[in-house]
Amino acid sequence: MQKGMDIERDFSGLKLIHHNLPGKAVAPHAHPEHLLFLPLQGEIWVRLRDREMKAGKGSMIYLPPETKHSFRS
Repeated sequence: MQKGMDIERDFSGLKLIHHNLPGKAVAPHAHPEHLLFLPLQGEIWVRLRDREMKAGKGSMIYLPPETKHSFRS
């Protein structure tokens, strides 16, 4: 997969998004779904109101629905 392309797929009750944009940053927002951040390589930083979490290959971050967050990769 080329760097700089995101892939999204919707299934019944499940949405998968593969971000492949090194250095991507997303402003604070929330989703109605549960979120799992699972880095396949590199690292991702997820910021909540009062803390920042980091996940790398082999680890994950879970956010419940409607949790306002931002992230950078």
